[in-house]
Amino acid sequence: RQCIAIAPTPYLRAMAQNDMAVTLQHRGFLTEGAKGAEMLAEAVAAFDSALEVYTREEHPTNWAMAQNNKGIALQEQGRRTEGMEAAALLEDAVAAYDGAREVGTLEEHPTYLASTLNNKSGALHEQGIRTDGAAGTALLARAVAACDAALEVRTREEYPVDWAGTQNNKGAALQEQG
Repeated sequence: RQCIAIAPTPYLRAMAQNDMAVTLQHRGFLTEGAKGAEMLAEAVAAFDSALEVYTREEHPTNWAMAQNNKGIALQEQGRRTEGMEAAALLEDAVAAYDGAREVGTLEEHPTYLASTLNNKSGALHEQGIRTDGAAGTALLARAVAACDAALEVRTREEYPVDWAGTQNNKGAALQEQG
């Protein structure tokens, strides 16, 4: 917070806001209940502040990184919430992941894109298990498709740990579909 207050340029202030948001996000993950939810909401707000400077046009890599991290915080908020609020948070998480994917192509940033797709699969999976009928099945299918796209990069040979994690996520979505 002190770095944000004394940052001499908007870019450095955005960098400090992003760093604070990541810290709040991690603390929010580790904290249960209302306090954890408050930290996650504060993280999302800090990512939004950073995104005012980290524009897609001027700072595309930073913009994508902040969008992906914002998606992670929104996804965790959605996981901890019920009803329409959860659905909205999870939809916002998917939108943030999609925004992050707009910046780079598979050729330019393959591991980053694969990570974002893997994260997106988690939000879609969470949406799918909370949605009845054909709509839920379609969300789970989208989760599987996101995993498949991530696995184009996360091969067993090159990234065995990431490959295993994505395979696990895919298996969970397929299990729910079944």
